[in-house]
Amino acid sequence: MTTWDAIAACRRRWYVLLAGLLVTLAVVAGLGRVDGVYAARVDVVFLAPATPAAPNRIASASSSVIAIAGQVQRMVAPGPHGGINRGATSDAVGLLGTGVDNGSAIVLPDSGGQWAHGFDRPVLSIEVTGASPADVLARTRELVARVEAVTLGLQDDPRIAADNRITTSLSPAVPQVSHHQGRRSLSMLVALLLGLSLSVVLASASDRHLNLLRRLRTRPPR
Repeated sequence: MTTWDAIAACRRRWYVLLAGLLVTLAVVAGLGRVDGVYAARVDVVFLAPATPAAPNRIASASSSVIAIAGQVQRMVAPGPHGGINRGATSDAVGLLGTGVDNGSAIVLPDSGGQWAHGFDRPVLSIEVTGASPADVLARTRELVARVEAVTLGLQDDPRIAADNRITTSLSPAVPQVSHHQGRRSLSMLVALLLGLSLSVVLASASDRHLNLLRRLRTRPPR
């Protein structure tokens, strides 16, 4: 079918084309009203006890502190690998990068490569996405509170002095919620082009089908 054939078919089956265009415009209008996604990300830093030999609590983090962070992650994380499919993407991608617009994740950053893990930072990265800033902030604070509570619970032993216990700190100190619109204009343009193309295809197909039925009805009996 040539371009002129398609134009002629659309003229004859204008009602099919019009119906397709109306549906397309409704979809495009719906995309234009999408509010986007809100997201928050905060790091819970595990601090080793300060000692005269290692007064810098961040720099003196040992493998045992990282192990505690990993244990807390496994106890608190809302899903496998902390809520992110680590086998499919790196930790830096996050929830938004994997298309999760309403979820949460707690991840122990992995600096390793394809063949081996590399957990070298005593940090748990908490990320939350959702439809409203209030909901995202509330769920972020809830996960932070759970991480802090589990960390304290693991050290709830009278034999461990208070100044010898691992503590936590937030970075940033107050979780910030950001708004992500995505590429709305591109999505609307793609939807418009796809809808227009499908409308033309449907009009052409219906024209061929109706023409075939008309020829069959007008064919003289043998």
